Amino acid sequence: MLVAALLLLGLTGCGDQNATQQPPPAAENEAKPKQPAPPVSVADGENDGQPASPKSGETTVEPPGEGGERNASSTGGKPTEADGTAAVTPLIDPDRKDIFGHWLLVMTTSAGSDRFVDLRLALLEVARPQEESQKYPVRVVGTFRFLEGAELLTGEATDDEVHVRFRDSDGDAWDFQGTLGNGVVRGSLLIEGGPVNTARLLPTRRTSVEGIEEFVEAESAKDFAFALKARDRTTALRKFAESRPEDPLALPAMQGLLYLEATSGDLSRERALELASEYATMAETWGDRMRRMAWLNSAMMAEQLRLDVGTVRELLAQAEKELDEDLQKTYGRVIELVKRSVAVREAIDWLEGDDPQRKEQARRRLEEIRKQRPFDAAIIYALAQDAERSNQPDRAMELYGMLAVLPALEGELIGSWPKQLSDDALPAKKVETLWAQTHDGSTDGLQEYLDELYRKTLLQFLPGDLPAPQPQSPQRVTLVELFTGAACPPCVAADVAVHGLETLYPPSVLVAIRYHQHIPAPDPLANTDAEARFEYYDAVGTPTIVVNGRSMSPPGQFAGPLSRSPDVFENLREVIQSALKQPPAVDIQAKVERQSPGVYRVQATVTPAAGETLPETARLRIALTEDLVRFRASNGVREHERVVRKMLGGANGFAPQGGRIVVEAEIDVEKLRKELIDYLTDYENQTGATFPVKPLELRHFGVVFFVQDDATKEVLQAAAVPLQTAVVTSPPPPAAATKN
Repeated sequence: MLVAALLLLGLTGCGDQNATQQPPPAAENEAKPKQPAPPVSVADGENDGQPASPKSGETTVEPPGEGGERNASSTGGKPTEADGTAAVTPLIDPDRKDIFGHWLLVMTTSAGSDRFVDLRLALLEVARPQEESQKYPVRVVGTFRFLEGAELLTGEATDDEVHVRFRDSDGDAWDFQGTLGNGVVRGSLLIEGGPVNTARLLPTRRTSVEGIEEFVEAESAKDFAFALKARDRTTALRKFAESRPEDPLALPAMQGLLYLEATSGDLSRERALELASEYATMAETWGDRMRRMAWLNSAMMAEQLRLDVGTVRELLAQAEKELDEDLQKTYGRVIELVKRSVAVREAIDWLEGDDPQRKEQARRRLEEIRKQRPFDAAIIYALAQDAERSNQPDRAMELYGMLAVLPALEGELIGSWPKQLSDDALPAKKVETLWAQTHDGSTDGLQEYLDELYRKTLLQFLPGDLPAPQPQSPQRVTLVELFTGAACPPCVAADVAVHGLETLYPPSVLVAIRYHQHIPAPDPLANTDAEARFEYYDAVGTPTIVVNGRSMSPPGQFAGPLSRSPDVFENLREVIQSALKQPPAVDIQAKVERQSPGVYRVQATVTPAAGETLPETARLRIALTEDLVRFRASNGVREHERVVRKMLGGANGFAPQGGRIVVEAEIDVEKLRKELIDYLTDYENQTGATFPVKPLELRHFGVVFFVQDDATKEVLQAAAVPLQTAVVTSPPPPAAATKN
């Protein structure tokens, strides 16, 4: 669990600043796309002056002057126009006495290590009722970028309270509850499945968002930044918080106090509870929901800081006592994750102790948890150490080997293990040492062992009790398109989950293809057609997953490290199960014939299914895929399946003529190799990048045909043909179903 105070104090970094960010690593070495966060999440200076999104894992907005200026106007409540002259109508209304009028919904967030901004989300109006009433309607006058296109679900106010609920363009609910005091409505903003943030309604005389900047520097930003850099940070942060309890930055200041005392020496259980209580009391300024969440934030921080197990459990118990039924429902899973993290920590301590009963109890506990979370690096390493101490070299070698070869697990271990690991204690070195000890001092065969271990353990989360899906007749083949990057750490979960899908479902039921992008760094598997498909879907980052033409959202739900791949797999499987029930709208008949070595002729005919009409906007697209590319990407993925190398006829596809589509094309592997070399060389020349490896073996080819309606982007049917296959018909007969 990411703890904002650690970031505030500049002692840890934030996730990838891609359009879809990597969720921060959890205390138990697991990452979640959405989870409760302290009121202000502050990055480590890599934001380049951009405010962090209210939602976890979303892109940040651009600063004014660089494309982020929605409307130029007031700064810090001082009325200005775009040209800097005095505004006719001041932004902030200092004379507001009651609940009626226009209000700006504002949340304070970070824009770098020492810059904090007020992010405007919406302009609301509480209207005076024409008839006497105890509740007044709230309407949305206008929205800013993060709530652009949002739908107002409910909006009502009383004389001193406001409750507004939106649904954003991703389908997530935003719930604001606040109470009027001293002319400002202070409260909290709960984003569905995500954080609870402090937020407020500021009174304004403006009746339109026109001329209002999307964000301005927070009023207390400079004082808070000064406190963070003070020589005596403990005193400075306490003074900051106590002198302005109604300031949104007072709460992260209180979290900073807990962090500083925890890291400066022994923090007693009594003192930790006292600090958590002070934090909760200050949070009450922002409503009861914020006070309740303060206890959970304290418990999560205590676990991240590895306070003693008893302290964390007592804070968790208080959090469970404080959270109401709705918050328990929303954050119950997070509480269970923290409990599990505590249990893992305790078990690891027992394994290193001398009590044989506790050791055995610890082994059982860790193995049981590992069934649910197979890629928990700390658990795997603890069990590997135990096996090595217990003279079980084969078992230890396998566990160390998993950490060494599975994507980014060794790096996660280094970040999560309570003690600094020496070079000799790192998994890669451990497995090499054990291999040599059991093979007469030689490391011959080690690489082959690790490659096989990678394939054997990568998909260990696949449920073994699920029957192989059987195709219907006729069957609409589901097409999964994954936009990914070889240098994209949060793409790992999506890469592995999609590989799990195509392993579970036969190609007569599901086909998955990958388009590699130069995000966040140059990717030697990218190409022009892959980039064109990325633009076709208006994608903004990697990973992006599209099922039958529909982009999966929110993107953060499908992103993360290897530890999230089982969750992403289950999320996608639910979507796939629903998609498989749809009948096919078209039939595809395709033939691939070998003409000469490396040259193939492709023929395809698309006709409407019985009772259907082929839309004029339908297009047949033909993707030439390399079905297995062995390439050790920087994000740790070693093998890449069904990578799109070229779209025959281009990414725009083939249009219908006379109510059908008939295509004949040629595949020339050597011509393709030259095209890809030219593309990569041009990219190097244009960008100054260098590809250390250019995977161009171009073996294990296949061809994927799919028909897509460009008016709706819906994929109407798909089919996959290996180059060795002579003829295929989609939908295929049931007898064609075979599990990969």
